[in-house]
Amino acid sequence: MRKVSMAVAILGIGIWGLVATPSAFLPGKREIQAIEKLTQEVTVLQRDIRDLQEMMSRNSGELTALVNQTNDTIALTNQAIQDVRRIVRDTHTRVAGALGSLNSRLLAQETTLNTLNNRLAEITDQLRAVNEELAALKERSLMSIDPTDPIQVFGAAYGDFLRGNYQLAIDQFRQFLLKFPHSERADDAQYWIGESLFRQGLYEDAIAEFDHLLETYPQGDRVPAAKLKKGLALLALQKADQAVEELRQLIEGFPDSPAALAAKQKLEELGVPLEKPKKLNRRRRRRRQ
Repeated sequence: MRKVSMAVAILGIGIWGLVATPSAFLPGKREIQAIEKLTQEVTVLQRDIRDLQEMMSRNSGELTALVNQTNDTIALTNQAIQDVRRIVRDTHTRVAGALGSLNSRLLAQETTLNTLNNRLAEITDQLRAVNEELAALKERSLMSIDPTDPIQVFGAAYGDFLRGNYQLAIDQFRQFLLKFPHSERADDAQYWIGESLFRQGLYEDAIAEFDHLLETYPQGDRVPAAKLKKGLALLALQKADQAVEELRQLIEGFPDSPAALAAKQKLEELGVPLEKPKKLNRRRRRRRQ
C-alpha cells in the first residue's frame, strides 16, 4: 500500500514539474497529451487505491467478526466438553454404586437360594422316608387283608380310590370282579373303575367302563350315576349331541334320582331343553293344508 502511494506521489511531482517549467521549456502538443494520459492514470490509480482501502477495511471487519465468532464457538465447545465430562463422571459414579448394590443383592439372593436348596434337599429326604414308610404300611395292610373276604378286598380298593391312588384302585377293583363276579357290590366295583379313569381325564376309557356297567348290570343301583358320568365324559370329549341325549335318557328313565337332578342342572347350564323337541307329523300338516 505504501509503495502505491509513493508511486502516485512521484507521478504527481513529475506532472507538477512539467507544469512549473519556465516558458522556455513549454510543452508541445505531444507533451500535453502525455500529461493528460498521466493525469488519467493517476485518477484511476487513486480510485483503485480508495477501493482497495475500502475492501481491506471491510475484510478486516469481517475477519474480526469471524475471529470473534470462532472464539465464541470454541468457548461453547469447551463448556460442552466440560458438561459431558461432568455427566460421564456422575454417570460412572451412579453406575458404580448401582453395580455395587446389585452385586450385594445378587450375593444375598445366592445365599437365600443355597439355603432354599438345602431346605429342599431336606424336604426331599423327608418325603422319601415318608413314602417308604407308607409303602411299608400299605404292604403290611395288604398282608393283613383276607383275600377271600369280599368286604375287605373291596374296602382296600376303595381306600386307594379315596387316597387318589386311582391306578392301584382300578387294579384292585378288577381283582375284586375276578374273584367275586356275583357279589352284590360287583356293579359298585365296575362303577369305581370308570370313575377312577374319569378323574384321570381318560374319558374314552371311562365311557367304555360305564357302558360295560350299563350292559352287565342294567338293574344295578349304579346305573343312573354311570349314565351321568358317561354324559359328562362325552361333553369333555366335545361330543355335545351324544352327551345331551345321554343326559335326557337319564332324566327320563330315573327322574327322581340325584343323578337326574345333576343332569337337569347341566342341561340348564348348556341352555338345552330337558326334553327332546317333538317333530311335527307331516301327514297331519298336509291334511290341514
